[in-house]
Amino acid sequence: MSKGLKILMLNLLLKFPVQFLWKLRCSSNSKTTQEEAFKNLINSAKDTLFGIDHNFEDIQNYEDFKRLVPIKHYEDLKPYMDKIVDGEENVLWPTQYQYLLATSKSTGDIQDKFIPISSESLKDLVNISLDMLLNFAVKIKNYSILLQRGLYLTASPDLERKGKYPHGLLSGVSYYLKPKILRNFGLPSFETNSMKDWEKKIVAIENEIIHDDMGIIVGTPPWVNKLLINLSHRIKKPLNQHFKSLKLFMFGGAPIELYRKQVQSILGDDVYILENYPASEGFIGFQDEFPSKGLLLQTNYGIFYEFIKKNDYYKGEYNRIRLEDLELDQEYAVILNTNSGLFSYVIGDLIKFHSNSPYRFTITGRLRHFLKVNEKYLNDGDLSTPIYKYIQDKSLPIGEFTFAPSTEGVDLYFETNDDVIMSNSTLAQMADFLKQNINFHHVKENAAYEYMKENLRLGGQYKITRIRNDRNIVEFLDKYKI
Repeated sequence: MSKGLKILMLNLLLKFPVQFLWKLRCSSNSKTTQEEAFKNLINSAKDTLFGIDHNFEDIQNYEDFKRLVPIKHYEDLKPYMDKIVDGEENVLWPTQYQYLLATSKSTGDIQDKFIPISSESLKDLVNISLDMLLNFAVKIKNYSILLQRGLYLTASPDLERKGKYPHGLLSGVSYYLKPKILRNFGLPSFETNSMKDWEKKIVAIENEIIHDDMGIIVGTPPWVNKLLINLSHRIKKPLNQHFKSLKLFMFGGAPIELYRKQVQSILGDDVYILENYPASEGFIGFQDEFPSKGLLLQTNYGIFYEFIKKNDYYKGEYNRIRLEDLELDQEYAVILNTNSGLFSYVIGDLIKFHSNSPYRFTITGRLRHFLKVNEKYLNDGDLSTPIYKYIQDKSLPIGEFTFAPSTEGVDLYFETNDDVIMSNSTLAQMADFLKQNINFHHVKENAAYEYMKENLRLGGQYKITRIRNDRNIVEFLDKYKI
């Protein structure tokens, strides 16, 4: 039986059960589920150390909660986190933790930051991942995609230990969230994915998958892009003509706009490129419509959401609101309350809602990634996102880039191929488009890669920061200036 006929038969066999399951799981009322989440979280954690310290037993409504539980940054929770590592239980959450999730150094947070994840959170993470795939299968009427082999370009699943808990990046931990029977169903193999040397690992991945087939690719855009470029040099045709089942590239952890045209060209026109938003603190949303209409907020999986307007946050005016009170097209800092025991927790992301029926949003940047220019705070939404679009619209040969403060305004360091020189008029037009006084600095190709290699890590969830209010990155890049 041919592969095409097998897929056709699988689609017929799976169509009605998948459609039924999708309809069953996708119906929810955001306001009702948020009210239930709030009550469940408070009741569950009231006898924890954190709940006792913050008088959870006196919380009757949201106003009580805001009064008794001020916003928390990681530094505020670190004393509780230290107790968890030391083996104490019932500190933030009453049930046993399963993992401690590390976060990448590129976020700019303290080095030893980690997030505990409970069995409830793990269950929700798996459920939302299933919802995401069910939604995709139903929308494109390709039900066999649920059984296709996938390539997961993740951090190492070879976890370390912190206290009594396994410890690693979320994308590495995700290996263990699959049933054991399915762990060998994905690529690369455990042995290959555990390799410490990224440059050797990516070659090993290429060799491992080149003669296989896969329907799904998952990973962070800059590293998937690098892998795809290498594969295209070997295959010399769109990848969906080589991997016959390939239908979906699912990304998260970084914007794709800088790489989108190249990635789409390498994958093939019929491959969907979709975004998801699985933060270490919880799975917040995924793209449920295509072409893009933003990410669908997940409101019925153990998270109660709060928001602070971006400008209020930077002024230290932490006026929190619930989901039902937010304004559309307004940038908000995201505050989470989760069934891993994080309460009033600032995760560091900025988002903007474009719809409240259902709640759909876009990620606009990171709170810690900003420049302060003339008493105004500029984030990714002000600089990086517009320049992604400008580069693509104008087909400019710019690769990686980063913004930094200067005495005269803003410095932009950018890569091109070493033999490409950007004209002064082109750069002036870019500055006008961004409405900023920008000093441009051309650096050699792969300068950002060298920075990553020396200062962070290669692969996985790690990526270069696009905007910093210091010159740490660009001081390194200075030695690569052209």
